[in-house]
Amino acid sequence: MPDRPKIASRTRWTVESAGILILSAQGNGELLTGLEAVVWDLITRGNGSQRVIEKLAVIGVISNDEAGKVVADCLRTWAANGWLTERTNRG
Repeated sequence: MPDRPKIASRTRWTVESAGILILSAQGNGELLTGLEAVVWDLITRGNGSQRVIEKLAVIGVISNDEAGKVVADCLRTWAANGWLTERTNRG
């Protein structure tokens, strides 16, 4: 799991009434809802993976272990989709 994930430069998203709509560089769209939407929001605010896990546990009223699994699954899927990159020291 990347320690400092960030949204890939060619990935766009918008907040919709049903969740967060992710638009990939290829033009594909996917709607994130529930805990996935929370994870996305926390990452876009510059939080590192550990902080996302801690906040997700509180927001979702779940254990840190469960939050860690949710975050790891999201990051793995989103990296495979090309939506995320690793944040460098320069930003």
